[in-house]
This record gives sequence, C-alpha cells and structure tokens, in this order.
Amino acid sequence: MTRRRLVLALVGIAGALLLAAVAAIWSIESLRWRAQVAWLVASGQVTDLGLGETIPMLKPGSRYWLEGLVDTHNPYSSIGNPYTGDDDARAGAKVFGQSCASCHGSDARGGPSAPSLVGRGFKNGDSDWAVYRTIQRGVAATSMPPHDWPDTRIWSVVSYLRSVNNVEAAQADGTEASPVVANVRVPFSELATQRLPADDWLTYSGSYSGARHSTLKEINTTNVARLAPRWIHQFDVGSVRIEMSPLVRGDAMFVTYAGNAAALDARTGTRLWEFVRPQPADLKACCSVVNRGLAILDDKLFLATIDAHLIALASSTGKQLWDVRVVADYRVGYAITAAPLVVHDLVVTGIAGGDYPTRGFIAAYDAATGIERWRFKAIPEPGEPGHDSWAGDSWKTGGGGTWLTGSYDPELDLLYWGVGNPAPDFNAAARKGDNLYTCAVVALQAKTGKLQWHFQFTPGDDHDWDAAQIPLLADRKERGAEQQLLWANRNGFFYVLDRRTGRFIRGAPFVHQTWAKGLDGNGRPIRIPGAAPSERGTLLYPSASGATNWWSPSYDPKLDLVLVPTLERGGVFFASPDWTAKKGEMYLGSRSGGVDNLPSFTAVTAISPATGQVIWRYQRAAKTAEEVSLGGLLTTAGGVTFTSSSRDLIALDTSDGRELWRFHAGGRISAAPITYLVDDVQHVAVSAGNALIDFALVGSGSPEGDVRH
Repeated sequence: MTRRRLVLALVGIAGALLLAAVAAIWSIESLRWRAQVAWLVASGQVTDLGLGETIPMLKPGSRYWLEGLVDTHNPYSSIGNPYTGDDDARAGAKVFGQSCASCHGSDARGGPSAPSLVGRGFKNGDSDWAVYRTIQRGVAATSMPPHDWPDTRIWSVVSYLRSVNNVEAAQADGTEASPVVANVRVPFSELATQRLPADDWLTYSGSYSGARHSTLKEINTTNVARLAPRWIHQFDVGSVRIEMSPLVRGDAMFVTYAGNAAALDARTGTRLWEFVRPQPADLKACCSVVNRGLAILDDKLFLATIDAHLIALASSTGKQLWDVRVVADYRVGYAITAAPLVVHDLVVTGIAGGDYPTRGFIAAYDAATGIERWRFKAIPEPGEPGHDSWAGDSWKTGGGGTWLTGSYDPELDLLYWGVGNPAPDFNAAARKGDNLYTCAVVALQAKTGKLQWHFQFTPGDDHDWDAAQIPLLADRKERGAEQQLLWANRNGFFYVLDRRTGRFIRGAPFVHQTWAKGLDGNGRPIRIPGAAPSERGTLLYPSASGATNWWSPSYDPKLDLVLVPTLERGGVFFASPDWTAKKGEMYLGSRSGGVDNLPSFTAVTAISPATGQVIWRYQRAAKTAEEVSLGGLLTTAGGVTFTSSSRDLIALDTSDGRELWRFHAGGRISAAPITYLVDDVQHVAVSAGNALIDFALVGSGSPEGDVRH
C-alpha cells in the first residue's frame, strides 16, 4: 500500500469512527438535545449565552435543564431557576440581607438609594434568567453593580425574591382574606420522610408509598358507629362525576371538580378561593370527564386537565402561576384524569388515551417554571430496548396510557408507574409480540426518567387488562426481599415483586379466572389455549373491566394485609380483524361485553402478601352498572377499612371484614375516602355524587348533630 493510500485509509477510518460516535450520541435522547444545545450556542444561534458557561450546565447531574433552548433559542423563556426549595429561599434571604438590603431595604421593598423589588415588573425582564442576569451583570448608569458570585448564590437570591413577590401577589389579589391558606407550604423533604399519612393528607394516596393507610386512630372499631356528617360542600357541576380525593394541609383542603380547583376550610367546608377554567367543546376523552385531584409542593398546587394541560396555582389564592399548554394534543385522544405526583423539584404526570391510536408516556416538569425536564415513552421507538416486542409499525399506534398516579421510594429514588393496555385493545394479531411496556409497571429514576427495570403482568394483552393500578410499596420482614412492591392486577392475579430490581417473588389469583393455568417462575402467565377473543365470542373471567381497576387499594402494615376493591364478573371477548386505526377515533380492534345471566358481585378482598392467599372477603351483589363502579379504599391505625357500595359509605373491621357502620350518601360514590386531623378531631371525607361529605365522631369538637351545608 502506498503512503498516500494509507493516509486516505486512516482518514476514512477516522471519519467512520467520528460518524459512528455522532450516531451513537444522536441515538440517546439526553445526549442528543445536549449536543443540539451546544451546537446552537457555539454557532451563535442562542441569544445572550456563551459556550463557556453553557458546558457546565449541560453536564450530566447538573440541576439545569436546557432542552427548551432547542426550540426557543431563548434562555430568557427557557432557563428556569434550578434552586427553588425553601432552603434556597432562606439562603437567598441571608445573602440579600448581607449584600442588598442596605440599598433595597431589609424586606426588599425599597431603600434610600434603590427601588422596591416587590410587586412590580423589572425593567430588564421578569423571567428567572432575566433576574439572574440583572444580578450578575448589574444595571448600567445606576447604583446596581455587577456581582461576580457563584451561580448558586445568585439563584438563591432569585428564589428569595420570588418568595416575597408570591406573598405580595397573594395579598394584592384580595382573595386571601382567611388565614387558613396564608402559610401553606409542603416541602419535598417532608413528603420524602413521611412513610404514611398522619394529621395531613398530602398526596393523592396520602403518601409516596401509595398504601392509603393513615396512622390516625381516634376513629376505631369500637366507636365508628358514632360517625356522622360534620359538613357537606355541594359542587355546581351538573352531571359531571366527582372522582376526586382532596388534599389537606392544616386547616386547608384543596379539591378539584369539572376541571376547576378550590380551597375549602377543612373545619367547615366553606370555600376560600376558586380557580375556574373553561374546557374545550371537542374533547375526545374515552371514559367521562373526570379529575382525581391535585398535587402540592412548597406553596404551589398542580392541576392536570382533561385537555392535557398542566397548571401551577398559588396555594394561598388559587392564582395561576404557569400553564404548560402542550403536554399532548387532546384532539387525537390524549387526556389527563389523574392527580400529578411531585418528586424533588418536579411535577410528574401520566397521560390517558390508550384506547385511541396514541402512544403513552410519563413526563416530568419543573415545578417552578413548567419546563419539561424528562419524558419516558411507554411505547419504545426503533433502536430503543423493547421495540422488537412490536410487530411492524404497530408501535406507532400502540396505546399504553399511563392514566393513574404512581408511587415513589425516596430511599431508592425510584418512581413506580403502571402502564395501560396496548392498542388495539382486543386484537393482538395486529401487533404480535409482548408489546412492551404495556400492561406493566415501570421503575424510573426520578431525577432523569431513565428506566431501571420493568415487570409485565400480561404480555401481548388482548383483553384490555391494563396495569393502571396504584403501586403499593411495603417494607416487609421477608429475608432477602424486605423492600416489596405489592400489586393486585386487573388480570386477576396478585403479585409480590422486589421493588429494588423488579424480581418476581410470588403470585396467585385473587378472583375466579379462566384464562391462565397460573404463573411461571418469572411471573409470566401460562395461558390456557382458546382464551383469546374469537369471532363467535369467548367467555372468560375476569371481564374487560378487570378483577380490579383504578380503584385505590390499601395496605395495613400492622395486620400485613392488602385490601383490594374487587369485581367478580365474566365477559365475552370478540375478534374483529378488519378494525383499522383512525386518528382521533377509538381503536379497540373489536369489542367485549358482560353476561347478564351469570352472577356477579363486588367485594373488598383481603390478601396476605406473605402467601398470596385471600384471608377474607366482604361481598355484595352487583346487578347494575352503577353497583359495579367502585370507589377506592382507606385503612387506618384504628383498625377500620372504609369502602363504598354504589351510594353507601361503609366501615369494616380490617381484621375480619365485618361491617361496622354504613351511611347512605345520596349520590354515587366513585372516589376513595381520605382522613385527616383538624382541631384535634379526626375527620373522614369522601366525594359522593356532586358533593363532598365530611364526617367526624358525634360529640367530638362540635355540638352533636351539627351538620353544615
């Protein structure tokens, strides 16, 4: 080989390696947008940002999130404050007092030589990045000098200024007349350390564990019969169903209804503020217009909407702080019906719409700004792990809604979320394969959204048995597997998993089921031949509604019992191979139906996670569609399980399922109850029909029989 050919060959190899490296970077989403941002900054396409300061912000582990620059090229609208916690604001107050107060005043409301920084617009811009730059660079021809401080120091001052302006805005709004909502703050540190709810109810399930078990015990098996309504709050929502579980912090209760939000006095039910938001007329939501509640972090509430928006509200006034307008396109079937979940400084939401030709996801947004920080795609694209479980192009319309709230383990920093059915629902032939990550639980690294493990309950599902259930996190005394994930699935089997790794520990049916012989050593179902939908119809147990559904379960750690809202019912599944996907239309692939002449019933089923066996069952007949629709469960340290049947709220003895108390609410109960403490009195609240009904023991803290409307 001549010298010239050798040089050309080496150049060719180097070029190929460079192209391969670029291709590798481009194939990883987190690296791809970082490379795009670096190129945009280096080529001068991003205003007011140099490459030298951008590179540190792009490093993995950085608290900055610059992906928005790819679309906007504008740091002033895309870079939010990465330091927004209570500790950051306190640190900023200290810096402000030391370095700024002599000019701007000790409360930032102006001094002898500088203007107020509260309740006014800033000449150089009001965004986080604008305020950051103003502090860093100073203001020419004024007494405001530049500050050569570390970025964390500058951001802490920005955080402080935001906090004092939020208070000012609340007072100026005129809606914060009551002290009930004046000082509501819920830091992440509190959420992360509270294993089970106590006085307050701070997440959809009460705590990150999802267990919906309260440590309160004033109401117990000996006195629950004295429970009576304390107050009733009526919502003006027409025929819209209320499926909401409230949040409670101190004396303040936060609720949603028909796409709106409000704060109530938890002692009386009196409305303190209301946020009203009109809904578009062309909604595609498959299964009614519902909303299941809010999330709270620091002094903000987060509302997810049926038209797939995510909105931040001031907890003190209900004032809108930001609105993410394009979480997904509701016009093609996307919606959000669940309460979000806050983790670190992120607001995490799933998405509904898996019965349309859509692709589900889980996404996290910056709590301070609403900027998207990460997105996990429930249906993997070409080149991503799991993509080969979809035949042909079926992944493009694969469904996989993530339409219920997940749970979180702060110690492992893992987020657990259920993924719904594949689309089309009843025709697996159109998408041959296991169809990951549908009908599965995924464990994601909370800060990045990176998949750590998954467990699929029903591979290649063709019965609409999705995994949209609440994950239960339990620490059990079982050698080698203390940190467990407990899951009663819609397919009729109860599962115990190692939540660190996703390893299958045990599983057993908890209802009558006729589609599988059992589970193999890895937890994979052993299907019975002939269980697939057929042209003439295949009768199977459970029905498409499932052995359980979205109705919240509960876990009592003292009794080591999982309590599950259960439906015992068979269904007929049909095959229709000619069904095609059409944008914005339901994509079911066929149909299913109930069997009227076969007995069916709903129940609360108590399961031992140690064995997977049913310990007791509280059963009631289900003759109508209304009786089949269940609310969720609540257990307490007082030994009481609260459940519902149609329009009745019921209290059971958790140890044996014995009925202790019943109240006819008048309206259909389609939500899980909560419990909380206010003025040293334990309350229980539940949505029923178009009302929220609050209960307490007769004689506890108010005149007997005093019911407020």
